[in-house]
Amino acid sequence: MKSNNLIENDRSSDKKNPTVIRVVLNVPTNDGLFDYEVPEELQQKALPGCLAAVPFQNELMQGIIWKVDVIPETASLRKIIQVIDEIPVLTKPQMMLAEILSERCLAPLFECVNLLLTEKIRKLSQTQFTLIKQNPQIPGAQPTFLSEAKKSTVRDQVLAAFPDLNEPITPLKLDQTVGKNRWRYAINNLISEGFVRKETVFHISDYKPKMVRAAKIISDPNGNEWIKLSNSPERNEKRKKVLRLLQEHSSAIPLQKLYEEAEAERSDLLYLEKKGLISLMEIEVWRDYESNLEENYPSEQISLNSEQIHALNIIEAGLQNTKEKKPILLHGVTGSGKTELYLQAAERTIAAGKQVLVLVPEISLTPQILNRFQKRFPERTGIYHSRLSTGERYDTWRRARNGQFQIVIGPRSVLSIPLQNIGLIIVDECHDDSYYQTEGLPYFSAVQAAADYAKLCHAQLILGSATPTTAQMYKAEQSNWKIVKLFNRATGVQQPIIRLVDMRQELKAGNQSVFSRQLSQELETTLSLKKQSILFLNRRGSASYVFCHFCGYEFRCPKCEIPMTSHAQNSQLVCHFCGYSQLQPERCPACGHAEIRHFGTGVEEIERILTVQYPDARLIRMDAETTTRKGQHEQMLTAFARHEADILIGTQMVAKGLDFPDVRLVGMILADVGTNFHDYRADEHAFQMLTQVAGRAGRAQEQGLAILQTFQPARYSIRAVVKGDFYDFYRHELKFRKEIGYPPFSRMIRLEIADPVLEKAESRAFQLASDLKKWIDSEEHHATRMIGPAPCFFPRINGKYRWHVILRGPDPLPIVQKINTEKIRVEVDPPSLL
Repeated sequence: MKSNNLIENDRSSDKKNPTVIRVVLNVPTNDGLFDYEVPEELQQKALPGCLAAVPFQNELMQGIIWKVDVIPETASLRKIIQVIDEIPVLTKPQMMLAEILSERCLAPLFECVNLLLTEKIRKLSQTQFTLIKQNPQIPGAQPTFLSEAKKSTVRDQVLAAFPDLNEPITPLKLDQTVGKNRWRYAINNLISEGFVRKETVFHISDYKPKMVRAAKIISDPNGNEWIKLSNSPERNEKRKKVLRLLQEHSSAIPLQKLYEEAEAERSDLLYLEKKGLISLMEIEVWRDYESNLEENYPSEQISLNSEQIHALNIIEAGLQNTKEKKPILLHGVTGSGKTELYLQAAERTIAAGKQVLVLVPEISLTPQILNRFQKRFPERTGIYHSRLSTGERYDTWRRARNGQFQIVIGPRSVLSIPLQNIGLIIVDECHDDSYYQTEGLPYFSAVQAAADYAKLCHAQLILGSATPTTAQMYKAEQSNWKIVKLFNRATGVQQPIIRLVDMRQELKAGNQSVFSRQLSQELETTLSLKKQSILFLNRRGSASYVFCHFCGYEFRCPKCEIPMTSHAQNSQLVCHFCGYSQLQPERCPACGHAEIRHFGTGVEEIERILTVQYPDARLIRMDAETTTRKGQHEQMLTAFARHEADILIGTQMVAKGLDFPDVRLVGMILADVGTNFHDYRADEHAFQMLTQVAGRAGRAQEQGLAILQTFQPARYSIRAVVKGDFYDFYRHELKFRKEIGYPPFSRMIRLEIADPVLEKAESRAFQLASDLKKWIDSEEHHATRMIGPAPCFFPRINGKYRWHVILRGPDPLPIVQKINTEKIRVEVDPPSLL
């Protein structure tokens, strides 16, 4: 912590051609951009992309130096206080990417900069109070409307909150001990009376390196010194072993390692230090994330089939191209060996002295791909995502920035890693909607951002998927991208057989179970063969609809008005939109009868049924409820890889990227779930999800089997999955999109308004539509169409009513740029209209 008295005298006094910089602050005014003067002593350090401490109003803030030698927008400038990190925390391509995102997504620049920082731009300063005199029992001037008892109580509570004389306390601590803001009048009196000092302090970062005690050899022992280390033969041998271990390493070794490998004790090391043979010290160690996932994947290159060789030749040509690089769409069926191509492309990139960025759609997919990259490139591969500890993320960030890591893997947040020399960017499972950020500004597609980033870095971009989106495939065809097709599995085994089961016929035959007769039979066969099965159902919980059978009362979320899902394991009703939960009542709150019924099936119910039907089968359930803690997801995958379970039950988590050689059977319990929403991409989502999950079967030497249960066997997305024909689906979907004028034949922007008051949400939506219509009616934008205003498909979420307006046309962005979008959610090319 450091005192911040510099704020008081930070105005420019030397007017002789001062260096002026533009800094991005976490302030919603002026896009977060503000000008500052650089003191002479900091001019060599104030570089674009560096962190700086600057005064803003009465506080210190952390900001990113954006531009140097700018023309100031005002005559009187304040000076920066400090350059916090002399090495830029953002590279030039990252800064350019932030500007692109800001313009495309209509998001303030500071929000886009926050996206690319390992920690958000934040305030550096903090107010604190220190008690500097004892026994301040002097009555101060206090509000007359408070009783004397009340005055005394507040003052006494404030004084009691101080830990000790000359020890500071923060406003947050006072809020917690005295009550939010109740302490302010009393503290001001104590300050004016001279008993308390108020000051502003700041600290640079909460991130600290991990330090451990270590030893290093400083004298080469010989002859008699080796013999006289102890009178005890056993202790003498331990001390010799310590010295031998230290001799084998040029750098210091952590004491814990010496204790374990030499079986030495602290007294042994202190003795050797006293003899002048070793030096004890503190060293920094990296907080490494190591994948514990057991997977039989070779650490050396594997031989490629003819399709893979052709694909690799195209990738190599792209890597070697010094002119404009075209993206490569790697379209390969599940199990076609795309990951091996990623690995060999990465190897060639590293050999050329460049770095590799690998994006995966979500954290759950990182263990397997990380494991493969770490085996092939030990000590050179880092991982970065939100489930890591702060220290682990910080160390990955630093090691990547200093060039120790040549490869970094992670979801969208991996874009914040300041790699200095990127030569290859890989986006695995590029079709996945998880790449679109919907949690907060900026709302953007990480796939598009990766394409922009690759262009800025002059790096080769590879988009890999078994089921690219219709828009991605169309873009690749129209823009002359390289489309590389892998039609065969790398092992030579055929794609799994996919059998369609019409669940309507099952009901007619008297089978009311969620398991068709065919699936039940194949589960028994797979268990008898000592093989494994994966069962997929895209619905969490036990039941999706809970109601009173007597009066019809529906259990809906009070914040979202959406039916809550029953979770039998903890007797909870949960809203999967806002997270609201409550205990499941035994009686109806409306009529008092104990006639509560559950309808619909979730993965918890599937697990219960299997436990009854196959009592000897070992089960693992993988969903959002069972993978909340760090490492749980990986532990489950490891257990399944070790064949410690016979059946893996799960939601979308089991549909992506998993590769288990013993999986013979995949069962898609209700393939229709998630395909009936009023969204123009509903069939595309269904085709992608079902194709991906079916591809988990038969990944080794034997052809697998997938059983697809559906109530809509005639649906074209379902038929295409059974045929295993992406291009049949693509042609059908493209024709449908062209007829209705939807992407990829147009661009789309969704503008959403949310308000706790329904009438306000509605009126604001109609005003927005009126503003947009004025511009649409102009000749310049006549090709743009407006849909709405209308309530969203889910009209109320987390206590707010939602209305939206949708623009569809060749390029609706310029229209939206002309209106005030403050407090309006703007999604450009949204993955969904729900």
